[in-house]
Amino acid sequence: MSPGSSPGTSMRITYYLWLAVFAALSGYLLSALESTRIETSLLALLPSTHRDPVTERAWDGFADNIGKQILFLAGSKEKDDAIQAAEYLDKQLRLSGLFSSILFRIDPETGSALKNVYSPYHTGLLSKRDARLLQNNQGKLVYERALNTLYSPVSPVSADSLSQDPFLLFPEFLKHLPRQKAELGTKGELLINGKDGVTYILLLATLTGNPYSLHDQEIAGNAIHEINRQIGKAHPTVSILTTGALYYAQTASRDAKREISTIGVGSLVGIILLIMVVFRATLPLWASLVSIVFGFVLALSITMLVFPRIHLFTIVFGTSLIGVSVDYAFHFFATSLHRDNEGLKPARLRGILPAITLGLVTSVVAYAALAITEFPGLQQLALFSSTGLFGAYLTVVIVFPQFKPLKCPPHQPWLLKLTERQLQFWRRSGAKHMLLIMIPLLLFTVIGWQQLEIKDDIRLLQPPATDLRSQEAKIRQLTERSYSNHLLVVQAHDADAVLKKEERITEKLVAMEADAIDSFRALSDFVPSASRQLENRKLVKEKLLRPYLGPLSEHIGLPPETVNGILSEYTDDSPTLTLSQWLNSPVSRASGYLWVGNTASGAASLIILEGVKNGAALEELANSEAGVSYISKTDEFSAIFREHREKISRVIGAGYALIFVLLAIRYGLPTAALVMLPPAIASAAAVAINGWIGLPWNLFNVLALILVLGIGIDYTIFMAENHEHPSETMLAVWMSALTTMLSFGLLALSRTPAIHAFGVTVASGITVALLLAPLVTVSRRQTAGHIND
Repeated sequence: MSPGSSPGTSMRITYYLWLAVFAALSGYLLSALESTRIETSLLALLPSTHRDPVTERAWDGFADNIGKQILFLAGSKEKDDAIQAAEYLDKQLRLSGLFSSILFRIDPETGSALKNVYSPYHTGLLSKRDARLLQNNQGKLVYERALNTLYSPVSPVSADSLSQDPFLLFPEFLKHLPRQKAELGTKGELLINGKDGVTYILLLATLTGNPYSLHDQEIAGNAIHEINRQIGKAHPTVSILTTGALYYAQTASRDAKREISTIGVGSLVGIILLIMVVFRATLPLWASLVSIVFGFVLALSITMLVFPRIHLFTIVFGTSLIGVSVDYAFHFFATSLHRDNEGLKPARLRGILPAITLGLVTSVVAYAALAITEFPGLQQLALFSSTGLFGAYLTVVIVFPQFKPLKCPPHQPWLLKLTERQLQFWRRSGAKHMLLIMIPLLLFTVIGWQQLEIKDDIRLLQPPATDLRSQEAKIRQLTERSYSNHLLVVQAHDADAVLKKEERITEKLVAMEADAIDSFRALSDFVPSASRQLENRKLVKEKLLRPYLGPLSEHIGLPPETVNGILSEYTDDSPTLTLSQWLNSPVSRASGYLWVGNTASGAASLIILEGVKNGAALEELANSEAGVSYISKTDEFSAIFREHREKISRVIGAGYALIFVLLAIRYGLPTAALVMLPPAIASAAAVAINGWIGLPWNLFNVLALILVLGIGIDYTIFMAENHEHPSETMLAVWMSALTTMLSFGLLALSRTPAIHAFGVTVASGITVALLLAPLVTVSRRQTAGHIND
C-alpha cells in the first residue's frame, strides 16, 4: 500500500491530515481504553421511567442492594458434610476480599438482641393475628391459649415473663415477625431441610464490586468457580446451589463476547475471501481493511468522548459495521473490472462520489431515528454507526485515490457474470412479468403480516440461561425467597407517618393476597407506627386485661401488686419503639433496605410484593393513596418498548418521506419512486417473514427495519447513479449485501431472542432489497431524462 506517484498538493495535504487524525485517535484509544468502563447491565440501555426522584432513588437503592447479593445453598444428605462445605465456602469468600458482608452463622446472642430491642416496648407490640382476635372481641381465645401454654409440661415461660406479659403476647409477636425459612443449627447455621432428605446450609454474600462490571464479574466469577471446584474435590457428596445478578450478567457478557467473536471473525473472513475471489489482488483487501479500521477507531473514539461508559451492546453491534463500512470501498474498486478501464486514477473517484455521498446521507438519516429515542444504548449505537460510516467514507475519498492503479483482472469474476444475468432479467421484464413477481410477493407479505405476533417484553433482551433459572427456581422453592421487582414506594412527611401509611396499605394488601399477590414485606411488620402501638395498648387493656387478667391471675397465682403493675404499664405515655431505634439495632440487618431514608419532602420506604398476579389492582391501590407509587420494572420497561416501537415505526415512515423528497430533487418523481420501492418492499417482506416463522415482533425488529432502509436505499441509489457500468455497480452491491448479511445476518445466531430476531429481520430484508435493486433499471429508457447529472 503506497501512495500514487503524483497526487495533487491539496490531496496530499488532506491525506497527511487523515494520517495525523488516525494516529491521534489510535493514541487516544490506547490511553483511554484501560480506564473505560464497559457496561453490561440491561437497565443501562433503557431510558428513565420518568418517575419522581424519590421513587427512582428507592428503586436504584433496592436494585443495587439486591443486585450485589449472591445466595448459596450447600446441600448434602450428610448434614456434617454440608456444614463443613459451608464453613469452607464462608472462609474462602471472606479471604477473597470481594464481599462486604457474608451471612452464615447467626450469633446465639441474636435472639437476645431481638428481645432486647423489642422488650422495652412490648406493651405496644401485637401480632396481626392477636390484634384481629381482640378487635373481633375474641380475647377469650387469647386467654385460653395462654392457659394451655402455661399448663403445658414443657412450658418455657419464666416467672419474670409472667409478671410482665401473662398472656404471652410478646413471644407471639416475635414468632410472627417476617424471617427466613431456616432453622438454627447447633452453631447458628441457617439450616433448610429439603423434601429429598438433603440438608442445605444457607449463606448470603454481598459483593463489594459492581456485578455488571466486566472486570468485577471476571474476578468474582473466577473466585467463586475455584471455591466451588475445591468443595467438589473435598466434599463430593455436597452440591452448591447459587443465584444472583452476577451470574446472569456474566452469562450475558459471555454470550456477547462469543457473538462479537463470531460476528467479527466471520465477517472478516467473509470479506477477505470475497475480495480475493472477485478482485484477485491484495490491494483491495488492505484498502478495505484500512477503511474498516479507521471507521471503527473513529466511531469508538467519538462514542467514548460523548458517553462516560460504553455498553457491550454497542460493541456487539459495532462489530457488525464491518459489513457496512466496506460498501464504499467495493464501489471504488468495482470500477476496475470494466474492460475499458485502464486503471484507477484519482479522477476515477468522481464517478462514484455522488452515489456514495448520497448513500452516506440517506444512511445517516435512517440511523438518526435511533438517536431521537430516549434509549441511551440506541443513542450510543446511532452515534457509533454514523461516525463509523463517515470514517469509512472519508477513507475512500481521501486515501484511496493515493493508491497505485489497480489492473483489471484477466478473467471476469463469476459474481460479475451473475450480476449481468440479474440485470438482463430485470431489463427484459415487461409489465406482465412484473405482475407475476409482485402479486405472489404481495400475497406472501399480507399472509405473513396476519400471522405476526407483537410482543413488547424486556425479557426478550435476556439470554435463556436455562441452568441459572432452574437453580433459581429450586432455591426459591427451598428458601421461599425470591428477587421481586414489584414494589410499592411509600412517602410521607416523616418516618412515623410513613409507617402509619404503610399500615393502611398492608391491611388492603392482606385482603388482596388471594387474587393479586402471594405475599409482601413491609417495615411496619417490624416496627408499628406510634399510633398503632398506642392503639395496641388500648386494645389489650380494654379487650384482654380488664375482662381476663383477673381470671388468669387466679389460675396462675399472680399477686395483686403484680396485676396492678401490669395494668399500669398500659398507658398513653408508655415507651414507644421508633424506626430509628430499630434501624440502629443489629436486628435490622436483614430488612433495613426497606427504608429508603429521609427525602426533600419527608421520608420514604419500600413494600416488596411477591408473586404478583394482578398489577392493575396494585396500580389502583397505589393511586388511591397520596404519596404511594407502584413499581413494576418489567412492565414499565415493556411499556417503554411498546411506546418506542410505535414511535420509531412512525419515524421510519417519516424517514421514507424525507428520503423520497431528497431523491425526487435528484432524480425526479418517477425514478425517485422506483429507487424507494425496493427497500420499501424489502421492509414489508422482512416483517412478513417474521410472521411466517413465528418470531415475535418487537422494538428490535423495528430497529432492524432502519438498517434495511439505510442499507437497501444505498443499493438502488448506486444503481440509479451509475449509467455507464451497471454490471460493475451491481457487483459492488452484491458484495456489500453479502458482507452485510455476514455481519448483521450472523446476529441471527444469537441466543438472545431480541438480537436473534434483529438478525433475521436484517438478513431477510437485505436479501429482498438486493434482489430488487435493479428494479430502477427497468425504466431507464423512460426516466433517463429525469436524472440530473
